[in-house]
Amino acid sequence: MNIVRKSYWLGALLAATCVFSACTSNDDANDENTVSSNYIVVSSKISMSGNSQAATVDVTSNCHWKVSYDKGSWTDLIVTPTEGTGNTVVTIESSVNNTESDRVVVLNFSADDGSLPRACTVTQSAGDFQAELEFENLEGEKFTAPYEEISKSITIKCNTTWEADVIFETDEEDRNPWCYLADEKGTGNGHFTIVITDNQTSVKRTAAIIVATSNKAGQQEFISMIVEQNAAPLPTATIEGTVGEDGVTISINGKVSSGSKYNLTDYGYCISRDPKPREKKSMLLEGSVKETTFSTTTKQEDGYTYYICAYATTVVGTTYSEDYPVTLPGATPGNDDNSSPSLTRR
Repeated sequence: MNIVRKSYWLGALLAATCVFSACTSNDDANDENTVSSNYIVVSSKISMSGNSQAATVDVTSNCHWKVSYDKGSWTDLIVTPTEGTGNTVVTIESSVNNTESDRVVVLNFSADDGSLPRACTVTQSAGDFQAELEFENLEGEKFTAPYEEISKSITIKCNTTWEADVIFETDEEDRNPWCYLADEKGTGNGHFTIVITDNQTSVKRTAAIIVATSNKAGQQEFISMIVEQNAAPLPTATIEGTVGEDGVTISINGKVSSGSKYNLTDYGYCISRDPKPREKKSMLLEGSVKETTFSTTTKQEDGYTYYICAYATTVVGTTYSEDYPVTLPGATPGNDDNSSPSLTRR
């Protein structure tokens, strides 16, 4: 081979080497700039029967991921793990769905930076529903209220809708109820409030409260409780009497009390030759009082026994004291009208 041809092949070889070297250098640069594609793959829907207590979600991934969710009313839901790297099985645990409706939660998967968002909707259908209903803060299924106005909150444990109602003993109470309810309807655990008005009578009042479930399955439960309200106290009255020095004047001293939060609307005394006098002589003064004393005198005919009593009146009613006999001097011994012991003239 002559020198010219050697030079030609040497030049061609060098040129080819340069081209190959340049291509190799460019390919390496492209490889260095290439970013691998991350991915997260999960099922979009998972279904659980109402009687199931666990389900799984297969996560297919080539990166680190995390999952977030809002339990809402599905309070006993547990998801594990809540993060991982690569392919993982996520377990969903729950109790039996003992309600009348489906429960749903959305599991939101993503990469650490929030990219690659994926959602999986998990639905647990209603299980073999059994209505549950009971009082939580009531002993003996009875509430006894004082005569004053009062309210009482009653806690309900329930797994469906419920409604409470008051049942009275008489039609008159239905027309003019002394007990009524607030927040008497609800769903699930909750409460209702019993509101009781003043009992301005001397008679105890009784009513029943019925709570019933109501659900799509047609299953019902009933519970009941008794509400009693104590009678308001009647007023009290006492009296004493003495014979004056003239022998015909009786001095009367009485004490009266309403016995309750209500003011006295009247008070005074009664006097008669017969036992249990009821002809009232009012001693009421201006102003409202709950307790007071009074004193007065009255002239009567000499020689007879008189019976006096005090009385006191409120909105609840009227109370009469026991009779207090006062015998004026000159009474005839053995006379039925003067059978009480004589009081000695001062």
